[in-house]
Amino acid sequence: MKKILSPVLKYDKYPKGFTILHEENLTIGQKYDIPSKFIYAVNMKTMEKLEEIYKKNNNIYRKDLIKADNTEKILDGADSIGVILDYKDKKVYYLNSIPNLAVIGTSATYLQVSIGIFSALFSLMFDKMKNGIYFVEDLFDKHYKYYMFDNMRIQEFVFKKKNNNFVIDKYNPEIRLKRKNKFEHLYI
Repeated sequence: MKKILSPVLKYDKYPKGFTILHEENLTIGQKYDIPSKFIYAVNMKTMEKLEEIYKKNNNIYRKDLIKADNTEKILDGADSIGVILDYKDKKVYYLNSIPNLAVIGTSATYLQVSIGIFSALFSLMFDKMKNGIYFVEDLFDKHYKYYMFDNMRIQEFVFKKKNNNFVIDKYNPEIRLKRKNKFEHLYI
């Protein structure tokens, strides 16, 4: 994960991660005929504890996972989600990180998921959409994107290729969208 994360997240040690299938990657890849990957990593301390439990018991039970619910004891670390766009001459990262400490009664992961769900619900309520099934990429010209950007701090990092290396060219600490409608903010 160091190669992927180190340009935008500075850690002493990087987590282990792996590629998994995720609905958005499959549908976006298919729609735009581009390769797409979803990379997932668990907090390093959590992963070390789960590996320890697995080595001891040869299994992991629900009671072992419940320790990571962020309601009884605040979890360490943050949940980071992002997108990397690879071009021949540049790389663009879009990143959201939410510390578990900033979330009360749930985890940062659940907060990120709930923002996505509420964003879709606002699109259904305020946009004239026909009944049906919609994927994330179908909602981006709707209220969805405003709700997402109002409730998740999205950072943008642009790296330009220089002498076969990528160097930071532009950094936007928080993307803000201009609205075309009457809504000023849509907050949870």
